[in-house]
Amino acid sequence: MGLSINTLRQVKHGSRRWLWNVLYQGCKYIVLRRLNGTIASGLFKGMQFTTSYISSMPMPKILGTYEKEIQEVLQKWRYEKFNRFIDVGGAEGFYAVGIAKQFNVKEVIVYEMLEEGQVMIRMLGEQNRILPCVKIYSKCEEHDLYEICDERAKDLVLIDVEGAEIDLLSSRVVEKLRNSTVLVEAHDFKVTDCTNLVNQKLSSTHVTKIISSNLRKKTDFPLYYPFPKAIKLAMMDEQRPEIMNWIIASPKKHGICLS
Repeated sequence: MGLSINTLRQVKHGSRRWLWNVLYQGCKYIVLRRLNGTIASGLFKGMQFTTSYISSMPMPKILGTYEKEIQEVLQKWRYEKFNRFIDVGGAEGFYAVGIAKQFNVKEVIVYEMLEEGQVMIRMLGEQNRILPCVKIYSKCEEHDLYEICDERAKDLVLIDVEGAEIDLLSSRVVEKLRNSTVLVEAHDFKVTDCTNLVNQKLSSTHVTKIISSNLRKKTDFPLYYPFPKAIKLAMMDEQRPEIMNWIIASPKKHGICLS
């Protein structure tokens, strides 16, 4: 497609934005038709997925580039023998269903406060034939997490709750997570200094590491189509308000590699 990046910027942000929309939607149609409802790359490659969404954009998930930084961390833990995967803030079920399908876990517990999300997780579990091992609950409060956590268990816990992570990770909850591996998405744009606060909470029982999101590059695009660079980047754009941080916490007792 013989369009320069500068021309596309002018089309995207100028008076001819309708032309950008036509071009983007056409390329998106080509991608979705080829993939036929499956994820193109990454940790969950081949998993059935949906174009419906609650909070985050669906195309990065379908392409497999969504939260690429976290997927790379999870890949290292794929064959760890976790008892359960506890997903707090499940959204459409990208991680809950993906980990149920790809990881060696006996049970997946997912919390999603929106009924629409719960329905989507259930449908996605059915499509991927793993629904029986996935338990779906509504909103997770601090006492819910405290009750379900087992201080003797080696669980994998993912928390993505739009700023409520500070309240969820009380001292008593952290104590019960001492043998679990924990990933927390910190929402500093909602809670001031959220990254450092979460890191401090977990550092008494865990070895912690902070990783940050990166901008996607043209080479991250997983399909071999001659789309313009601007289109490829737009498809992978997670539309975050700022650079995101994740706190990765490994139990001091177990010492799972964080590097």
